[in-house]
Amino acid sequence: AKYLDMSGRQAKLFINNMIARRIIARAEVKLGDDVQVQYYMNPLFFFSGRWLSLNLYLLFKDELDHYLPSWVVSRFNVK
Repeated sequence: AKYLDMSGRQAKLFINNMIARRIIARAEVKLGDDVQVQYYMNPLFFFSGRWLSLNLYLLFKDELDHYLPSWVVSRFNVK
């Protein structure tokens, strides 16, 4: 909120709106006894790497399956 120069309420509404629109995803990650909340950007909107990680794919699977080649989707869905 401080970084964007907005109130905490506005920032919370903004984040919730971005989550609802599937632009970002919220993930809870357990690190030892601590649980951290992490936010991930949908790679359809922003991606600067060469390879997509499995975790990022799984967070946005429904959106990505429409755009990725079928052989990529098959590799990610191997059990």
